[in-house]
Amino acid sequence: TVESCTNYGNVMTHLSVRTGGIIGHSNIQIIGCVNKGAVLGDVFTEGNGTNRHGPGWLCGYSGASTATWTNCKACVCGGYVGDYSKYKDDPTSAPDATNQNAFCHANQNFDPSINF
Repeated sequence: TVESCTNYGNVMTHLSVRTGGIIGHSNIQIIGCVNKGAVLGDVFTEGNGTNRHGPGWLCGYSGASTATWTNCKACVCGGYVGDYSKYKDDPTSAPDATNQNAFCHANQNFDPSINF
């Protein structure tokens, strides 16, 4: 579990990897965390478009919540998320963090009704 942490820094990579303000790639629970920085990475999609590598304000990837386990809860959406190639010189000009870019891969695993 990662709990009660805040990212104030910018997380940037020129690689197409799962990058997050709090966690890169995990299947652990994230509780009460806040991202205030810019998270930048170029998005790479492989296969039929379901396997995405790139940035998310919370994490690059997290497993799906179940009836007995929640992937993240009480986290605060914040910061910026965008493509490294486009925003690397001015990270805070990237788009604002939203529910749609909480996770890069499998963003359907982020459910605002249970994750906030």
